[in-house]
Amino acid sequence: MNHLTDDEITGFVSFDTLGNESMELASRVNYHILRCEECRERVRISQKLYDEAAFEPAGITEWLSSGGKAEKMNER
Repeated sequence: MNHLTDDEITGFVSFDTLGNESMELASRVNYHILRCEECRERVRISQKLYDEAAFEPAGITEWLSSGGKAEKMNER
């Protein structure tokens, strides 16, 4: 099984408008995480970091510039 890419996870947790592209991504990610525990955990961690960073003005910029990678946020 191929895992979700960092870009797919970042896009999934950070999209704020619904369009054809975001709906397709949401459908693809949701379908995958129903079957893949590893990616489900990566999405959960990324969503938590994104939500926390949203409350810190510089935090969200840093998170997005890191490609949404949890390990980079943990180095702070």
